[in-house]
Amino acid sequence: AFCAKTVLCCQKYGQLAHIPKVKRDLRKWSQWLLENLDRRTVAKTKLDNGVDVSTVFLGQDIHMGRYDNPRLFETMIFGGAQDNELWRTTSWDEAKETHAMVVAAQIANNATVLIHSDGYAVTTNDGEEQ
Repeated sequence: AFCAKTVLCCQKYGQLAHIPKVKRDLRKWSQWLLENLDRRTVAKTKLDNGVDVSTVFLGQDIHMGRYDNPRLFETMIFGGAQDNELWRTTSWDEAKETHAMVVAAQIANNATVLIHSDGYAVTTNDGEEQ
């Protein structure tokens, strides 16, 4: 039987002003992903405990339509006790909030931010913007 959610899971997304937009042409979608790596990064944080936190726009619904709203963003921990733990969200703003929550939890466990990038500016732990 045909299911409308099956079509949704196959859709590919790009972004315009942080708002996901369906891309119908697979070649154009692939090209957009490659040409917009920096625009797909929501935030990255490097901590002194060896943990990196990365939040990116995936460009497709990894959950394959299992939810009402596509999960297009992913926050992931690299390193430490929570290595490879991840959260998936539906919007740029929700992704930023999740990234901040994950970093705050690391700081609560005595980690210090070495470098943070919000996709636009890079800030070091001494407050200097690069």
